[in-house]
Amino acid sequence: RKSSNGVDNEVGFADGTAPGSKITFFDMEIGSNGIADPGVSRLFSSFYNSGDGAFISNASWGRGYNGLYSSFCRDYDGALRSTYSDVLFVVSAGNTGVEGTAGTIQNPADCKSPMAVGSSLSYGDDIRSNEKGIEFLADYSSRGPTSDGRIKPDVVAPGHFIVAPNAEPNTEGECDGSKSPSIRRSIDVGSGVRYVSGTSMASPVVTGGAAILRQYFEEGYCNSERCCGSKGCGESFIPSGSLMKAVLMNGAQPLTGGIQRVPDGNVVNEQPLKEYDGNQGMGRINLVNSVPLEGENNIQLITVNDKFIKDGDKDEYKIKIDTSNGCNEELRVTLAWYDPPGAVGCLKCLVNDIDLMIEEIGGGSEVFYPNGLSQQDTSNTVERIRVRT
Repeated sequence: RKSSNGVDNEVGFADGTAPGSKITFFDMEIGSNGIADPGVSRLFSSFYNSGDGAFISNASWGRGYNGLYSSFCRDYDGALRSTYSDVLFVVSAGNTGVEGTAGTIQNPADCKSPMAVGSSLSYGDDIRSNEKGIEFLADYSSRGPTSDGRIKPDVVAPGHFIVAPNAEPNTEGECDGSKSPSIRRSIDVGSGVRYVSGTSMASPVVTGGAAILRQYFEEGYCNSERCCGSKGCGESFIPSGSLMKAVLMNGAQPLTGGIQRVPDGNVVNEQPLKEYDGNQGMGRINLVNSVPLEGENNIQLITVNDKFIKDGDKDEYKIKIDTSNGCNEELRVTLAWYDPPGAVGCLKCLVNDIDLMIEEIGGGSEVFYPNGLSQQDTSNTVERIRVRT
């Protein structure tokens, strides 16, 4: 939050997605030589604090491995699968996708369990007059698929021209400025804030949304049968990282636009992007489309948290959809899990192949498969099915 005196909170222009959150930082800079990965154990233990610290981590950094499964992926996937299964690790996809180049997803965004975030353009005062807006992908946003064919990024969020804090080391009391920021007027928005672009700005948007989502579960918005949509209407529980990932990706909405080159404004692709592709994954996150909120939406949600399933087992859930009151919302079902690490350089990196299917009961008994496929998905650790009711 903004604080003019360093003590009291005030509403500011760069408050962010979850301004009431507590945050911790890890300085990865090595002098003037860039940054260095401290290793997953040191990094995660620094914020996790044996379960008494943070449970959501944002990583606005990366390195290039051309989507190849690396030893770093083994470390991150292994840690999230075992010690840190209640952590959501959100990672920027990278800014190497110029001209729509496929297979440019950076590491560790290319690993199985981290949630990789690409960048769409922004909207309102945060776009220039020649920019298409929030339904278009920024051309620099790094693309999938990975070398073993997995969908990356997982989701996208606005990342182009995001208002962010701007520390002035030699200035005391720097603050917002006199006018609400508008990139259409000027990129100069005051000594205490500035405009920044890239997937490194998109991933904190998702991280802030994840903080709100975790609060939703901890404050008892869900009961054992379904999420009831108001604080205290259900029971508090601690969500696993994979449940957080599933809910955010379940509510993501596919972009309706194409790809635009920035800053010159040339449109690389005017046609709408395809869902589940290497550009946007499952689309742009939308919390109002993800969980029931009394007075805000009219959706229903059932969650299954951190359930163990043995090899060869099958779980079935029967859902009856009543359309008599005019309900025409689509049914969305998403399955996510933290998979054990694969082998370095693997061309099939999935270890636990869990399959999601929806079968219509009665009528034509049609079977629906995930991620836009006409068969079972044998590559990804997140599977989503959308069915129009």
